[in-house]
Amino acid sequence: MIVNAFKESNPIGYLIAILGLGAALVFWGHFEVMVDPSESMPLYRVLTSVVSHLPGWGVGCLVFLLIGSQAYHWNTVATNHEVLYKKSLLPLLLFIVYAASLPVFLSLNPVLPVISLTVIILDKLFKIYKNQNPLSLVFDAAFLSGICTLFWFPALLLIPFLLIAVVILKPINLRDIVVLMIGFCTPFILAFVCLFFFDKGPIGEILFPFSRLEFQLNPMEVMQKEGFFISMVIVTMILSVWRINRNFYKNATRVRIYQQTVFLLLLFIIIGVWASGKDHGYGYYFMSIPFATLVPYYFLAGKKKWWSEIFFLIIILCLIASQTGFTF
Repeated sequence: MIVNAFKESNPIGYLIAILGLGAALVFWGHFEVMVDPSESMPLYRVLTSVVSHLPGWGVGCLVFLLIGSQAYHWNTVATNHEVLYKKSLLPLLLFIVYAASLPVFLSLNPVLPVISLTVIILDKLFKIYKNQNPLSLVFDAAFLSGICTLFWFPALLLIPFLLIAVVILKPINLRDIVVLMIGFCTPFILAFVCLFFFDKGPIGEILFPFSRLEFQLNPMEVMQKEGFFISMVIVTMILSVWRINRNFYKNATRVRIYQQTVFLLLLFIIIGVWASGKDHGYGYYFMSIPFATLVPYYFLAGKKKWWSEIFFLIIILCLIASQTGFTF
């Protein structure tokens, strides 16, 4: 069956994942650019200006390459750092399943490049643990966080996430904080210079659009629009956290710290999604990495194979219901 096939690393798993992602894009993909570029961050404006010259199928291919590379890269990072206690292709599978959960995920939006960079950031963070010279890794992670913010402003929350993550991964000192802030500010300094040189309007509002953040949440409205999707995410996350909690102290200290880092990322992502407000729901895609980390653990640690297959089938049915527009 599907889950058992992905518990081991094999070429058939990669083939099934690629075909599944391709089918989702063909049936449900929106080959368009999300968000008015005039209201977006500078790097996303650059991306949309380039992509606007592509035909619809070209945008679809770009979305396919981004999601596919993200799923493969995160599976590689989780495997190499042993974030899960066993090597498998389940992070790859669950990442693609999550990416196919809402139509807006299968379109070009600001969070897509942010996820690609966040995977690299987590890889840098995991390498900090017991590293004798971690400053370059701290700078790299902060620099990439600054680039993420220039794509999607709510990614600004990656900075407090990085600060706390470094505290978890190593004894922190003033030098780490200084390097982190320098790394984060560097992309903004370069962007400021470019905007000033090309005279692109109110630079402060372009780089720091705090007025666009909307900390508003109407639970009834959210459930009416994405009820099946939200229910799937909440139930699977709760079950996964419950299973991780049962086995938490059975894992090595390094693995526990990596899992704590992913939990911390999930917390800040929830705040970021809440702050994204009117961003058409694509902010939910930022949760793809925690989903593709916690849920695979649930399947790997489960001893009842029949239940794993049934539960995965339920997830797929919720995905189809979400994509076809069923609501509560």
